[in-house]
Amino acid sequence: MPRMDLNSLKLTRKLPALMLAVSAIAVLLVAGAAYIRAEIALSDAANAWIEEAAIGPAATLDAVMGDLVAHVDGLSHNRGLAAGVVDLSRAIGIDPGGLAALHDRYVRDIPPPSGESAGPPDPGSAFDLLHADIQAELSAWAAAMDYHDVYLIDREGTVVFSTAKGADFATNLRTGPWNGTGLSRVFDRLSLLDTPGTPVFEDFSPYPPAGGA
Repeated sequence: MPRMDLNSLKLTRKLPALMLAVSAIAVLLVAGAAYIRAEIALSDAANAWIEEAAIGPAATLDAVMGDLVAHVDGLSHNRGLAAGVVDLSRAIGIDPGGLAALHDRYVRDIPPPSGESAGPPDPGSAFDLLHADIQAELSAWAAAMDYHDVYLIDREGTVVFSTAKGADFATNLRTGPWNGTGLSRVFDRLSLLDTPGTPVFEDFSPYPPAGGA
């Protein structure tokens, strides 16, 4: 097909040809702009989805941690429990056999029904009597909150109470076999706090006394 020479065309024919060319360029520009807008819209939608996906779990975790802090804070202000920790610690000091005997009596000698232990069937020592009262209160609280275990730890790092009576009950988190675990690290950090009541968190890691959970 011979090439069109605009210079050889009359003005009455040049104008329609030029208008067609300009229209074609405008269509291309409009199509290009529409493509760019569509690409930007898709990119914005993808970024929004990524941000929502990132914020969703974070918001859920914040809500869970907020509830946990509120629950533990309520317990920390229970004067009866605070006094109970001191009394249990003192009772361990006068209990025949000390920590080792308590550990054997509550953890080794009593098969835990349904994954829990309420301690010896016939409490007689000062520790046993104190423990029985606290066990009744905290085991009901832990069940209502759906917590696997609740610990009471004295200032020396001794686990003086545990609702589940795992292998860490009646052991010391600084000198015992669970030194270096997540629970012992939390205790060490709490011991360094200047402001009582400040929550401390530890990254999730397997904890052998809880079955590696």
